[in-house]
Amino acid sequence: MTAQQASDPTSFFPQRHRVHARGWINDPNGIHKNGDTWHVYFQWNPHSARHDRIHWGHVVSKDLVHWEERPAAIIPREGEADSAGCWSGVGLVDRGPGAAEGGTPTLVYSGVEEANPQFASAIVARSNSNESLFDHFTVAAPAPDIEGLTGIRDPFVLEAEGHRFVIQGAGIKREDGSHDAVLLAWLADDLERWVYLGEVASSADPVLRDMTRSTLWECPQLVWVDGQWVLIVGLWHGENEAEGKPVLQGSGYALGSLEVRFDGDTPCGLRFHDVTSHGLVDQGPDFYAPQAYVDGDRVLLWGWSWENASRTQEETDAQGWAGCLTLPRELHVEGDLLVSRFPEEVLANAGAAGVREFGSDGCLLTVVDSSGVEREVARLEGAGAVAVDRSIIEVLPENGTPITLRVYGEVRIHAHAAARVS
Repeated sequence: MTAQQASDPTSFFPQRHRVHARGWINDPNGIHKNGDTWHVYFQWNPHSARHDRIHWGHVVSKDLVHWEERPAAIIPREGEADSAGCWSGVGLVDRGPGAAEGGTPTLVYSGVEEANPQFASAIVARSNSNESLFDHFTVAAPAPDIEGLTGIRDPFVLEAEGHRFVIQGAGIKREDGSHDAVLLAWLADDLERWVYLGEVASSADPVLRDMTRSTLWECPQLVWVDGQWVLIVGLWHGENEAEGKPVLQGSGYALGSLEVRFDGDTPCGLRFHDVTSHGLVDQGPDFYAPQAYVDGDRVLLWGWSWENASRTQEETDAQGWAGCLTLPRELHVEGDLLVSRFPEEVLANAGAAGVREFGSDGCLLTVVDSSGVEREVARLEGAGAVAVDRSIIEVLPENGTPITLRVYGEVRIHAHAAARVS
């Protein structure tokens, strides 16, 4: 891309990171594999480049690199629990009670109403076998009646000790006036009949409080990575709002232990404890709300990359689109650090994915703006891989924390980290 092209907003539209040509995109949702087909859903407003009346967009792939657009999977339903938007959640092929032979494609998501969007209902949507239509909806759990609850949303389904659970992120105002981000759990062997189990973890834990000062954990996930339970949460702060908007402080992770408590043979509690380390899933300024999916022995993860400070609302309105998803990443635990690497499917199609691998010398990334000024924006220290797709840059060190950022200019990759910009 030349500096002249960089002045044209259409030049910045990511070619490999999004398929839908217009509209707003945020959180990746509903990610799962059905047979040999990957299904990735995401928060989507097809009508403007603003977060409003969220639908679920849908793309499919056989190889994690080439994606095809599908019609919106779910949309807000007038007069129902998702009338103001279908917010974040997960997808799976359900083989539990009530499922069809061979499994039923199912989405579990946050439905919000205009009157109080912070208190989401958990909705289960069922589909026919080809996932072209979700037409059976059940409110599996309205917001629980908890003293001081300030918000709840974003169900995530996991399995442990032979049972299925759903966790949700929430915020609670304590009697002493403090605000804690909390993780709540439900027993959900039957996805349409949940049993409330209580708190799993909270920022009242000194170690988890040190991880974040957020007042609500969004998009929570618990996944087993390399023999270690990993908690991933979006660090949302509803106080000190800038221009009337909550502060998104990145996505944090913690390594710890997960205990299932039983009353006889029935689970009666879930507890995440004994945290050994914590950090950020991605240290870039334009990464939030990732979603993980357990694919056999590996865990893949996609994130939402937003323009953040890179574009004004007027600029995104003019270009007609905003936001995209990252490429898939494979999670690993190295000592006390959560790291991300591009999966083998992406590396096997590196050219099509826009990925370059580097050895121990690493590389330097710069951007030339429309005035011709070149500046350093990111650096890969040591071995790893870099993906550049017009306005999105993903830097994945082999043994470090990734960096994701959005830029508007000509991106240049200097093959050695020792390179300098004059």
